[in-house]
Amino acid sequence: MKQYLVPMAISFVAGSFGYILIQFWLKPVLKYRGVKRKIGSALNAFENGRVEDNRKAVAADLRRLADELNTVYSGHLPDWYQLMLKQRGENPPEAAKHLLSLAGVQHLSHAQKRLSKIKSTLKLGLP
Repeated sequence: MKQYLVPMAISFVAGSFGYILIQFWLKPVLKYRGVKRKIGSALNAFENGRVEDNRKAVAADLRRLADELNTVYSGHLPDWYQLMLKQRGENPPEAAKHLLSLAGVQHLSHAQKRLSKIKSTLKLGLP
């Protein structure tokens, strides 16, 4: 029985470490990237004029994405990843504010300013 205790302890520690790593680092980072990708596709749809038919649904979707972005950034992302985003020049809370403003825009001509600000704060479409 004693010959199995050391490998079992090592296995337990490795499993615990892997669980913590995945739950608290990998999943939140992947969630943030997924939200950012959704925002990018929603902005492309907005830019290409596919929003005229259902403006209310698109506005609700933009509001939901802004809320999701704020939730992921402030509640779940590890501090080291937030610092890395800051070094890259990304500012998700500011982008969420512009997303909310974009959801309330009445004229599409006013939307271009918001679109460019969102893209610059999230570094969407930029190398």
